[in-house]
Amino acid sequence: MKENNKYKKGFTLNELIIVIAILAALAGLALVAYNGVIGGSRKTTCASNVLTVKREHTANFVVTADATDFDAAAAGTATSVNEAEIVASIKEAVTEGGGGAPSVTDTTVTYTDAFGDTITLKLSDDRRSVTEAHCSKHGDIKLD
Repeated sequence: MKENNKYKKGFTLNELIIVIAILAALAGLALVAYNGVIGGSRKTTCASNVLTVKREHTANFVVTADATDFDAAAAGTATSVNEAEIVASIKEAVTEGGGGAPSVTDTTVTYTDAFGDTITLKLSDDRRSVTEAHCSKHGDIKLD
């Protein structure tokens, strides 16, 4: 006489395919979330690097200025900063982070950061402070 096994051991092919499909969908969702986190962290790093460059540029002229520079600035007669001074004040911070050397045109400084994004800094009329910043990938960067 044959025994009738009501309960089979193991999984059917359909059950295995469904489980694999569910795992693939979850992996896809996790990958999308991971990419979002990485993109957000790169944007934060970009903004942080720009703020560091801004602070270093501004601090360079505060630290190296003598009393006559402060008097001239207070009187509104401060001389404009030349391109060599701007490049020198920004180059160390930019290249330290893995970026390229900055280029200066009029009141604009442009450089490439470690991620390959082009950063554009707008300087004040006397070229002593950074007023605006823009990243080619992340858009405008708040300088507060």
